Order: sequence, then C-alpha cells, then structure tokens
Amino acid sequence: MHVDMMMAATLCFVVHGLVGSVDGAYFHLQKYKLHTHEESFLEHQLHTFRAVFLCLTALLLFALNSGGWLLWLTVVVLVADLVVLTWDVLIERASRKELGGLSSREYLIHVHATILHVASFTLAFAAKPLAAWDLSSPALLPVVLPWLVVACGTTIAAISAMSSSQHFWYWRPKFRRAEA
Repeated sequence: MHVDMMMAATLCFVVHGLVGSVDGAYFHLQKYKLHTHEESFLEHQLHTFRAVFLCLTALLLFALNSGGWLLWLTVVVLVADLVVLTWDVLIERASRKELGGLSSREYLIHVHATILHVASFTLAFAAKPLAAWDLSSPALLPVVLPWLVVACGTTIAAISAMSSSQHFWYWRPKFRRAEA
C-alpha cells in the first residue's frame, strides 16, 4: 500500500465531507428544506441514498483495509452512488424550479465536493496493491491502515450514518409540508 497516497486520499475525503456538510446541512435542510416541498422531495430521497453510500464507502475504503470481494463491493457501491448522483443532477432543475433554481454558491459547492469525492476514491484505489483487486485476496488485507486514515474513515462513516438517519426521519409525512 502507498501510505502517502492513502493520506492524500484521506485529506481529500475529509475536505469533501466538510464541503458536503455545508451543502447538506445548510442549503438542503435549512435554507431550502428540500424535504418539505413536493417537487424537491425526490431530490431529498436521492440525497438520503447518497448519505448511505458515503457511510458504506467510508467504512469499506478508509476505516477498513478492504481487498478481494469487499474491495469490489466498494466499487459497486460507488457505481450505485454515481447512478444516484446522475439521477439527482437530471432532476435538479425541475426540483428547484419553485425555489428559484440552484444558486451559484450551491453550484460551486457541488463542483468542489464532486472533485474532492472523485479525488479521494481515485487516490484510495490507486494506493491499493494490485493483489488486493484479485477476488481470491482476503476481504480484509493484513496491512493496517494508518491510524489517521482509520479515524477519519470511522468518523465520516458515523456522521454519514447520522445524516442518513436524519434524512430518513424527514421522509415522514409530518415533515413534508413547507410550513414544517
């Protein structure tokens, strides 16, 4: 494993988490309250699934040193996340129409978060030894990840799990009214 590359991946992942937190907590939940508008509720649901995927990838790639089938499962989760992200982008114009569209600031946050997201996983995958990609490789590689990588991965997984729970909580009908 390339430790320096994994540390760079972790730095990108943490900054992605911070940028994404501003987007999710401020723009999505506070300012626009996407969960309270019928036209943006699907967008809120898609964000819920993305939070679940972020939790899984934080665990599988940063908290654990996955290999073999577990590493390939991480790829599957990331592809599912990409599908949901694509769907999110495709519906965003209609979802935000009644809210005045996507602001320049939020658009900028989306661009930066996406760049950091892609950079973090690209670097983390590149840090894996070639043998880790073999399906016969152990699901948990014997090499221990640096403590900072594990701590950041575990922390982001926990925060993403809480965010997922909050997003699911807002699926309840009582929160689906603009006056909520």
